[in-house]
Amino acid sequence: EEEEEEEEEPSLKYQRLGGSVPSLLDAGERWLGMTASALAVGEKVLALGTLEGSVHLLDTSGNEVKRYEALHSAAVTDLAWDGAGEVLATASDDGSVCLVSPFAGDEGDDKSGAVVRVEYHRPVKAVAIDPLYSRRSSRQFVAGGLAGQLILHAKGWLGARDHVLHAGEGPVLGAAWAPPASPNGNPVDLVAWANDRGVKVYDVGSQQRVAFVERPRGGGSGGGGAAAAVRPVLHWMPGGLELVIGWGGVVKVCRVRPTGAAAAADLQAPRNPKSGRGGVSQGTTAGGLARASVEVVATLGVEGAVCGVARMPRAVAPSGAGEGGALVVLACPNLSMDNDVDAGAARPEVRVVSLRNEELASDALSVRGYVACRAPDYKLVAAVDAHSDCDNIGGEALYYV
Repeated sequence: EEEEEEEEEPSLKYQRLGGSVPSLLDAGERWLGMTASALAVGEKVLALGTLEGSVHLLDTSGNEVKRYEALHSAAVTDLAWDGAGEVLATASDDGSVCLVSPFAGDEGDDKSGAVVRVEYHRPVKAVAIDPLYSRRSSRQFVAGGLAGQLILHAKGWLGARDHVLHAGEGPVLGAAWAPPASPNGNPVDLVAWANDRGVKVYDVGSQQRVAFVERPRGGGSGGGGAAAAVRPVLHWMPGGLELVIGWGGVVKVCRVRPTGAAAAADLQAPRNPKSGRGGVSQGTTAGGLARASVEVVATLGVEGAVCGVARMPRAVAPSGAGEGGALVVLACPNLSMDNDVDAGAARPEVRVVSLRNEELASDALSVRGYVACRAPDYKLVAAVDAHSDCDNIGGEALYYV
């Protein structure tokens, strides 16, 4: 008797977020699919930013738990939670960054929901907050935008100050702060940001540049045009030693290797003997080599424009993923790169792709009004514990689009 082949369960299951979400988006709707402008997942709640400048905090079912009406006077462009989910950083086209502590009064503090506003007077497109913000007295975050500067904001003995980490290479298009390998922190404290030339990685603790990853020049159907039109995606893996970059039609997986005293950290993932530097230059300073180096271990071509990317834990990845694991990629196929909505925009697709560049699953999403949307209107975020082992996570891995 021939054994019947067991049909593999779908890699991803979908559920439209309910609760308060439908009414929130309809309330300020100008055209379908364009009200929500930013999304971030914290330890406790989701944060949803809008084109009107408001920020809404939602539970995992979509029910609103707190609202910051007109927090900004222009569109919210980026959101970032600290590692504990206690402090939310918001960026806006109105030129400001806000730090919100929505749960500060849970134990009797009368400053619940207090907002700290920092003005930069030019549209801010990216913000990233220190994962240990609520534990460190330095209260650090980085922000950048059309001014062409990446600014580190930190508190010291003389109060809060801004430090320009980099400038002169065009607008800052994205930023991400690496989560710590454990609650006690990383051997290196890394921030990545993207500008017109590519992605830079900086060690905040040692004040040293770690590496530069060139902007994709091609690969995938989007090629250079896609990279020019679509905002880059930067996603740090749990443990903070692996960075995934999505830009245009290309996805790069970069591995951080602490050097010197920092090399005692467990790097967890094995080295890929077939990988090369992939357009990476390493940083040095007058004091010697940086505390880490970066290697591109995989480069994947994607059909269309990458709108979001995250790692799929090996425990829940399809059997064909192999030892390298898999990525979840949100992409817009056949999207007009000159923003011409009449060019026949297709529904966004969620794809599961192995690090060998094999597509393991693909689903087109039922998004209302997708014909009026462009790649920058979509985002994918993963709800993964910052301190968990990405390849040994229990239960389900959750993603929000």
